[in-house]
Amino acid sequence: MGARDSIDLGVVFAEALTEVISITAGLTVAVESEESDKNFYGMTGMVSIFGKTNGVVFISAMEQDLRVLCSAIIGAPVGEVTKEDIEDMLCELMNMTVSSARLCIADSDRAFSFSMPYVMLGERMSIILKNKTRNITRVLGNGEISLQLKIIC
Repeated sequence: MGARDSIDLGVVFAEALTEVISITAGLTVAVESEESDKNFYGMTGMVSIFGKTNGVVFISAMEQDLRVLCSAIIGAPVGEVTKEDIEDMLCELMNMTVSSARLCIADSDRAFSFSMPYVMLGERMSIILKNKTRNITRVLGNGEISLQLKIIC
């Protein structure tokens, strides 16, 4: 197996997300764990990926954490950030993260294209996985915000 075959999608997407948050919000986040029993499903951004690996990439967080992140990105006080601002920000965060990850692996056997982003709302969302499905999870945070990155492929 060559170097291009051994790409760790969890690492690629987590690095892309941390870079996007650093550039757009000026916040530093790091991978805190690869598993979580915490409920992150207040709001979830999603993008489908297509290629040798087909799947869905999710970024989930509770609304308050996304409100803080959105505030840092748009430069408005936390109390003035609307739900629509958060939804727009989450879609853009998905676009930028998936685009960055795609560029990192464009020349590998893991190259992919992706769908437009969309947002799901709700605190009781469940993801049911079928047999032979990989579930890659990374929890990223900095003590102020916490997000869950999930790749199902």
